[in-house]
Amino acid sequence: NKCYGNGEFPAIKWNEADVILSLDGDFLGESDNKVENVRLFAENRDVNEKRFNRLYSVEGNLSLTGSNADCRFKLRPDLQYPFVMSLINELQKNRIITLPINTSDYSLSDFAKKEKLDFKLLGKLVEDLSKNKAKSIIYAGEHLTENVQIAVNLLNNLLGNSTLYQSDSVNVSVLPLSTNDELKQLTNNLAAGNVGVVIHLNSNPVYTIPEDLGYKDAIENAGTVVTLTDIESETSAISNFVLPVNQTLEAWGDAKIRTGFYSLQQPVIAPLYDTREEGAILLTWIEQDNEAYTENLFHQYLKKNWEENIYPNLNSNSGYKKFWYQALHDGVVYSDDKIDIPNTINMSIVSQLNGAPEVSGF
Repeated sequence: NKCYGNGEFPAIKWNEADVILSLDGDFLGESDNKVENVRLFAENRDVNEKRFNRLYSVEGNLSLTGSNADCRFKLRPDLQYPFVMSLINELQKNRIITLPINTSDYSLSDFAKKEKLDFKLLGKLVEDLSKNKAKSIIYAGEHLTENVQIAVNLLNNLLGNSTLYQSDSVNVSVLPLSTNDELKQLTNNLAAGNVGVVIHLNSNPVYTIPEDLGYKDAIENAGTVVTLTDIESETSAISNFVLPVNQTLEAWGDAKIRTGFYSLQQPVIAPLYDTREEGAILLTWIEQDNEAYTENLFHQYLKKNWEENIYPNLNSNSGYKKFWYQALHDGVVYSDDKIDIPNTINMSIVSQLNGAPEVSGF
């Protein structure tokens, strides 16, 4: 958002990248578009056609992306920022890029020596990035800090790698994830006893929220804790009420993670046990009427939402009933979404990267 003026994150043309540098980002294993990413990545690894990209991975824990890398460097997540800045310094020294930024506090050779990284291989990385302008991509894991993301955006822009951004497709988040500040605020409100009811929807925050936020202790001050889940967890263990919900193969659903299409999910089997669909439970609560619940409540809601909010915008030539069954058959419905991806990066953001390296220990 700070770099381009909006939060739209374009999809990447992995199949056109000859050099890929992944910074603690598992785009082949954990990304929302991992199936597509794997296919695109593999397209440029064709021995018969003598096309073979080169993948560098810099990560703390071994990932699927790291295990497929041609060169893998082991590095803690908190050291990713000084690593990127050292890389920028090396590229500036070689006059590959020019940034109005002071990188004199960073040295790739010193960094490699201190963190026991192979400087010869790092030199090959610098060479590959230099020789493959507009044909390489640097990818940072979503969990890395804002400064790392900004530095990576600047690097991709200066190396001409923004040509590998898909101009007709961006990632979509229907409901943005909570920020760290929002999680802190929630934990503080819980600790102060200001929250009467907490509902966990198929999530396990006692395990997934960082322990230093104190969520597990704070939630003890909530009046009532309800967990909707299809499996026992650390969160369900401390809940007042645990409501078993349908497993994914027993549930209806839909999704939109990218512009250009919607996808549908239909159950493979009927519920095996005494469970209910998450959406049906929420709809019953909204109606405030226990009698409103039926086994196909969420299914009917889903169909109605598609008929009223999605189908009219698709310019389909068939009637809704035929359209619906065709959508279920295909699993995917294509849409003509209008998107606006800025091509110019805000270079004033460089000022945020000035200063001495800041590294916090683990």
